Amino acid sequence: MRGRSLGAFIGFGAALFALRPVGPVERVLGLVLLPVRVVAPLGTLSTPFAGTFDEPLDPETLAQEAVLSLQLERAVLRSAWPQHSTIPAGVVAIPGEVDARQGTKRDHIMVRVRDDASIRLDHPVVAGDVYVGRVERIPHRQPAPDNPGTFTRWMRRLKLASPPVRPPRNVVEVALITGASERVGGVVPKDQDGRSCRLVAGGLSPRNDRTWLAVHNPESRATRSGSVVVQEPFSRVNGFDSLAEGFLIGELKEEPYQREGESFQRPIIGIQPPVDFASGLNQVLVLTDGAAPTSGTAATSAATRAQREAAGATAVPVLESARWLSVRLFAYGDTAPWRSTARLHLGSRSGVRAGAAVVSGVRLAGRIARCDEAGSTVALVDDPGFEVDVLAQAISDPDSEPLVLGRIRSVGRARNVIRFEWRPEGGSLHGEWSARHADDDGVDVRLWTGSGLVATPRGLLLGTTRLPLELPPEESVYLDLVETGSVGEELFVHAGARERDLDSRGEGER
Repeated sequence: MRGRSLGAFIGFGAALFALRPVGPVERVLGLVLLPVRVVAPLGTLSTPFAGTFDEPLDPETLAQEAVLSLQLERAVLRSAWPQHSTIPAGVVAIPGEVDARQGTKRDHIMVRVRDDASIRLDHPVVAGDVYVGRVERIPHRQPAPDNPGTFTRWMRRLKLASPPVRPPRNVVEVALITGASERVGGVVPKDQDGRSCRLVAGGLSPRNDRTWLAVHNPESRATRSGSVVVQEPFSRVNGFDSLAEGFLIGELKEEPYQREGESFQRPIIGIQPPVDFASGLNQVLVLTDGAAPTSGTAATSAATRAQREAAGATAVPVLESARWLSVRLFAYGDTAPWRSTARLHLGSRSGVRAGAAVVSGVRLAGRIARCDEAGSTVALVDDPGFEVDVLAQAISDPDSEPLVLGRIRSVGRARNVIRFEWRPEGGSLHGEWSARHADDDGVDVRLWTGSGLVATPRGLLLGTTRLPLELPPEESVYLDLVETGSVGEELFVHAGARERDLDSRGEGER
């Protein structure tokens, strides 16, 4: 009886720790179970997909792919600068890369810039010609207080717990215009009847079948279509919305919509954004208030075009943009025969963390699914459920601006290809982009990783596929990746920022 009570107590305690893990306890258990984690993978292997690693890659092929990756990076950097809008005179644009989503805040992104000294709260953020949000927080200026209790202090003395990591410098948190409380003034310069109409945009419209921005307080209820641009003649107190004057918000649309549970349709008006806010943001500009204007509109427009063309010159090869550790594979396969995983000899002690990219050259082999003191498990790209944000680069024109596809999900191998599921978002520019690059019934493209995934940098190659010209409405599209080939014998895992990219106090990790 006593043994049963003890077993029930241990089981109950284990269940509590599983629901809410405690860092120090997790570390102790990890050390205790270390031998099991090393031996278990060696005895329970199933290797249906191990052929991916059979043959080494040709060095010339690796070099060519590295050049293509750099071309992609240059094109992405140029895409952050506006083509049709004009950065107002006296406004300084600071480029930034979307680093990751901010935890559970779906309407927030983290943006990494070179220097955040001139950035202030409420500075507007744009992507190309599109207004996307504003700077809401600069983490290193507002660090969370550290008030450890007695138990935590005791664990720190035993080296079983650490103080909270200080927020990295040169990272800002951006609140997207899709947030429920976000608002920006806008105007329709010319509606369907040739009239102008001022309004307020922000948040999402009530329809749940697509992403539309909500419209508030339109000047005229008769306006039902037209382009909406930012117009803030009287910016809110201490705000900077007027710095983004003239940038596009989206297209005003009105359509009948029937809510679930209702037997009738009602007209819904909203703004269709030209970007995919969920996973389509890669490179942005933070517009800051600089010196007093020194030139007219024409000069500023010319300067904007010159900055756009010069942006590509700052591109850094993906393998030089972070710290990479050479890694060995010592076990293939998974206990589940339908999974495609491998075991690496480097773990958390070496700086490896969950989500880190594993590469051969610039090819993405997979991402770290979990890691411990002894090593880590990598989910390969053909592992069912493997997800990644991607960009499509036209094979016929690798210098052109890539198409943002957003999130795709692997459904596994099918013969000699890896099949991915892609559900196009409402803001996808697929039609316009495909029309420029199409031949016959589709576009041959290379798929590369985009921004926004933790420890997986932009510009890693997944493979080649063909995009169809016509997309089925509100349905998934299946893409077959070919020419992924072998990932080779020499692999590297992402291990954070380079030493020279950290600030003087050693903060920041990419």
